[in-house]
Amino acid sequence: MTIYTSWDGLKWFENTRGIVPMEKNLLRTLQSLATKDTVFVDVGSHIGFYTVRLAKTCKHVHAIEPNPESIKILEQNLKLNDINNVTIHPYAVGATSSASTLYMDDTNTTLYPRHGRKTVTVSVKTLDTLIEECHLVKIDIEGYEEQALQGAKRIITHVKPIWAIEHHDQGLGLQYYPETGGASARIRDMLKEYYKITFDEGRAVYIHKAKLNEVPEHGLRRLITLAVANKILTNIHMNRPWYYGLPYTWWYGMSALDTIEEVYEHALEEREWLKISE
Repeated sequence: MTIYTSWDGLKWFENTRGIVPMEKNLLRTLQSLATKDTVFVDVGSHIGFYTVRLAKTCKHVHAIEPNPESIKILEQNLKLNDINNVTIHPYAVGATSSASTLYMDDTNTTLYPRHGRKTVTVSVKTLDTLIEECHLVKIDIEGYEEQALQGAKRIITHVKPIWAIEHHDQGLGLQYYPETGGASARIRDMLKEYYKITFDEGRAVYIHKAKLNEVPEHGLRRLITLAVANKILTNIHMNRPWYYGLPYTWWYGMSALDTIEEVYEHALEEREWLKISE
């Protein structure tokens, strides 16, 4: 058995995926939104990159993963790190409960048909049937995020957790999942009563307007800071002034980098900063 140790001191079984800091931005964001009372749902948990780490912070974690090979490694990773507050759900999620074919490889297992991959028949469940209580949900299931939300109407309307959702129809994702074209716009429409803050290309966090005051302050400041940085980068990419669309307040006269440096401190001073990514 080969055991790897990641930058944060956690142990990983025979798979370096857990130790590569490829998604630290999202990880740090999720950690900033979680507390000791949080029930976190990791939809598409793979071998536990987020599950293992959030279990150290949260009250309980629901890890949803249909790939039986990934589940075996996930179980080992939980044991290696003495974690016992995780429930593994060995299912895919979708709009309805059914059976489906899972097309597997090491990193991007999907329900969309793909030639040349190993396959296995899996049970598909809805999030509404799997989860009763939750506060924070991450969904990254290789293009099937829209269908997962279609099966989470009760959670969306009554539980109202924070959602962190991968949008595979943006950036490079659309090259791998052309089936998802327009999905992010449909998801925004589905969650239109939620407040959206984008913090990275292809990913977004959705927070219900009525629950903004319940978001940990550090988490909200981080989201606004990342949204401002993303806005500035987008402006530069579009050949617009870097400050285009930003509130004309305390930052006047600063450089773009100074503004990003300072926005965390000033993010909650004025409601205008909350509106930059509506």
